Amino acid sequence: MPKRPARHNGLPKALSLLGAAIAMAYGPCSQAADPLDWVPKERLTPEQQKNVGPSCGGLYLDPLAKEPAPTDLDKAPICVDANGAHMSEGQTMRLNGDVVISQGSRRLKAGQMLYDKQGDEAALTGGVEIRQPGAVMRGQEARVSMSKNQATFTGGDFVLHQTHLRGAAQTIEQTATGKVILHQGSLTSCEPGSQTWLLEGEQLQIDPQSAQGSGRDITVSIGGIPVFYTPYIIFPVGSERQSGLLFPTIGLSNGKLDYAQPWYWNIAPNLDATLTPRFAGGHGALLETEVRYLHRRANNELRLAYLPNDAAELTEQERALIDQGTQEQDIHPFKDNERWLVNWQQQGGFDLPWYSKVDYNQASDIDYLRDLSTASFAANNDTYLNQSFTLGYNFAHWRLNLRAQSYQNLLRDLDDTYRQLPRINFDGQYQLGDFGLLLQNEYVHFSHPNSHRLDGSSIITGSRSRLDYQLNWQYEPAAGFIKPAIGAQVLAYQLDDTGLLPGVDTAPNLSSHYLSLDSGLVFEREGGQQLLEPRLYYLYRAQADHSALYHLTADDQAVNFDTTPLTFGYEQLFRDHRYAGGDRLDDANHLAISLTGRLLDDSFREFLSASVGQLVYFDRRQVFLGDTPADSLAETRSDFAGQIKAAVSDTLNAQTDVLYNPSNQRLMRLTTGLNLRQDGNLYNLGYRFVRQNEEAESQVEQTIDQLDLSALHSLNPQWTLMARAFYDINGHKPMDSFIGTQYDDCCYSLRVLARRWVNSKLAGLAQADQRQYDQGVFFEIELKGLGSSGQRISSLLKDSIIGFNP
Repeated sequence: MPKRPARHNGLPKALSLLGAAIAMAYGPCSQAADPLDWVPKERLTPEQQKNVGPSCGGLYLDPLAKEPAPTDLDKAPICVDANGAHMSEGQTMRLNGDVVISQGSRRLKAGQMLYDKQGDEAALTGGVEIRQPGAVMRGQEARVSMSKNQATFTGGDFVLHQTHLRGAAQTIEQTATGKVILHQGSLTSCEPGSQTWLLEGEQLQIDPQSAQGSGRDITVSIGGIPVFYTPYIIFPVGSERQSGLLFPTIGLSNGKLDYAQPWYWNIAPNLDATLTPRFAGGHGALLETEVRYLHRRANNELRLAYLPNDAAELTEQERALIDQGTQEQDIHPFKDNERWLVNWQQQGGFDLPWYSKVDYNQASDIDYLRDLSTASFAANNDTYLNQSFTLGYNFAHWRLNLRAQSYQNLLRDLDDTYRQLPRINFDGQYQLGDFGLLLQNEYVHFSHPNSHRLDGSSIITGSRSRLDYQLNWQYEPAAGFIKPAIGAQVLAYQLDDTGLLPGVDTAPNLSSHYLSLDSGLVFEREGGQQLLEPRLYYLYRAQADHSALYHLTADDQAVNFDTTPLTFGYEQLFRDHRYAGGDRLDDANHLAISLTGRLLDDSFREFLSASVGQLVYFDRRQVFLGDTPADSLAETRSDFAGQIKAAVSDTLNAQTDVLYNPSNQRLMRLTTGLNLRQDGNLYNLGYRFVRQNEEAESQVEQTIDQLDLSALHSLNPQWTLMARAFYDINGHKPMDSFIGTQYDDCCYSLRVLARRWVNSKLAGLAQADQRQYDQGVFFEIELKGLGSSGQRISSLLKDSIIGFNP
């Protein structure tokens, strides 16, 4: 018999539906020989190898990827090849030997096909394979219902190329809509021959069109060991967002289990939510919720956490404090209370002249973040919570900004800050050639939640208006620059008379004028790779009489709503003020002298710079926060301030800032940072030293001497070590330390981290020589193709290891 004599074009239309029954729309790659289209890495092209993960040995590649897909496959002509064909009484067609049916980019192969015209069904045997771009399905036997566009495989398996998912089942059913249903089946994203993780269930359903999967009676096994069971699950099978259970976050802190089970709800294309029931060992059950809404003009994110009743069980550490005399009420003042946390982030006005921003955070109590933290969203400040609402409008030369701002204090020994309700800024800027005009106008009303501070002193409230108008000129030739400026400032108050002494001026006004001259030269050696840049900056600010702001209450309080001294350093040499905030028009008559040297490489990229400078004071400063100036304000010269920056290579960077007092010949401040990023590894060294300066206007409570080391080191493509050691040298104690490891496989990744850190809440209750620490072990697992168990470890690494990107 000659090879393949049976060749048919234009079979009954019902037969064309055989291909439609297995329609699954997925994207493509290139030719492969493995039955499940697996191609080892060494056989991939260089371009394809870029898509292979560092722990993967290859890719699932679709051999139909390069074929053009017709707009309507059902209308494409059908071509049938077989070694033999037989028609029985016009009702049954039998195709024998190497049966191949193709319709456009669809392919069906079988050893034999029997087609019943009356029942409009086909039975296929002898190694059946059906493929569509992006998917292939195999089985020993298959039955296809032509009228219902359905197919059922016995003992089948399949691959979805784009999502790297493969599955197997006793029975695989293909519905008319293209869904794949596995009965007594399993699913994984691992390589052929590997079942590191497996999703097994009585029924698994995959919908390629919506990129969503679901299952009943599901067990997740890792390494052959069942680790998770759920009666029902919905999971994504692609990059599209899908509703369903996510994998839980598990932690063990101070011997107590912390378990959070998130459920993701894809409400609409621009609206979703994550609901996370959580059991926090020692506290009880709570609910964390995150809702996100995206509009073409604004973005909103709302996060809520609620604990109806805090059990507040004592740890061994806390029991030891009680045995030493500490009251339980002092350790857990919010026991049996409801506790909650709110976080609202908003940005609006995209591509419009107006804009809005909301950053609102509030907790039920000051200990919420220390006691409970968050398992499903980030709230990374345990000192204060910002509460601000901003609305503004950009004109051609002006900007109007309205803000309401407050802070929730989370420290017991710190006074609450003033509320700014409202703060209005109306600033203008004009540029005419080299001349510039700045017009800054500000109005703020300051209120306070308390009538007195923690030490019993009075609190002054009221409103403040501030104007700052400046005219400047810039001239920047190649050899340097010169930038003179002149300006005037006005400061006016309207103080509330509550608590003020009789006869105090409740509407004091101050004004001052200033001028500055910033100039510098650039000396360049032949070749242009060595630069020497001297710089002079002169600042004069006329003294304004601030006496109306001092001694306003019976306990000698002065007006100070938001003002603190700026930390002196190299950058401070060239600032036109020495206070942050708006309650002082500080006087000045000084000259900043500095010298910077730069070295450039052959491509004229700066790889090393060193700068040193000092302020020379011509007059003693007379404006200060209190009514008596600090002795340091009478000195004629400042400390020497230096800065070194080094970009040794594309991978190694360093910066050092130093402050040296020539009078007492002592190092006053030193901060150093060294960062090495190479081949996926990260190494960071940070050191900070600050000497107590009793003569400074802003006193440091104690000398700071701290060392911070962190690293992320890859042992091989699968194993990565991560560690941090933050040590207080002056106090001889570790502040925060952790060590962990990550295993990254082609189909899953696992992070395990053990951490020990200072418990700031208990530290204030214990004796000075006792160290109070929290410690815990945290787990994070990601089954690739299904999702991650959470972001707690990722968030910690991002905050602790400079350069880490999850």
